[in-house]
Amino acid sequence: MIHSFYKKIKQSYKQVYRFVIMNNTTFEEKIVLRLTPRLFFILFTSLIISLIFLTISLVAFTPLREYIPGYGSEQNNLKMILLQAKTDSITKLINEITTYEYNVRTILTKGCFKDDTIDLNQKADAPVEKGKFAFSEYDSILMQIERKKTDKLPKHISARIKKEYKPPDLFFAPVNGIIQQKFNPNSRGVQIACAKESLVFAALAGRVIYRDYNLKTGTCIIILHPGNIITVYQQAGKPRVEVGDFVKPKQVIAHIEEDALMTFELWINGDFVNPEKYILF
Repeated sequence: MIHSFYKKIKQSYKQVYRFVIMNNTTFEEKIVLRLTPRLFFILFTSLIISLIFLTISLVAFTPLREYIPGYGSEQNNLKMILLQAKTDSITKLINEITTYEYNVRTILTKGCFKDDTIDLNQKADAPVEKGKFAFSEYDSILMQIERKKTDKLPKHISARIKKEYKPPDLFFAPVNGIIQQKFNPNSRGVQIACAKESLVFAALAGRVIYRDYNLKTGTCIIILHPGNIITVYQQAGKPRVEVGDFVKPKQVIAHIEEDALMTFELWINGDFVNPEKYILF
């Protein structure tokens, strides 16, 4: 009995079936397929295996795998590591710049100046004073300092500031060029016409406290000098110094890559002054 049952199943697998697709109106046969159950099972299994293989290939060998959560390429992981390292270095740099700005603000508003200018290793975040700036936001960092009136300072501090300040005997010209625009309160400096490949020099010995680039001022370098003196160099071309570097008098700090107008500002005790009174251009 069991033998006859298996024999019937075997015969049914070999039996040919006819699949017809015909026109419903004319009953014309359009597609005719003659399949056995065994052949149908083989075709169906092959189709499923092909779809699985195609899906695995798309995921493994195409960028579609990057859209699967938790599945990424080694290049992306390397990029994430590099971005994390850059983020950490930028955070450290921002803290150093914040410390510099706070110390410069302290010097300009309170008249305090240490023998060693700025401590780069200061880990605590420097507090930022809130208030309205004296100038517009797109001006240089020195324009954004909230200055206190000297008459509000104690008399002994004001007297000490006036007594300790002594202008230097010699300033060096920041660049070899011709003054295109003289000093006026609106510009807060002089504009010097510089030829291509001109060198930019430090007017005095000091420490670089700021170096940045933007579309309005170009390359901007700010140097802090003893005696509450600050020099600002805008449109200085390609810089050769970094923030924190100590520069000597007439040391090259940048060079002009093409003909340009360099703006030079001179600040003494928190006030911008006419550089032509101190420097022979």
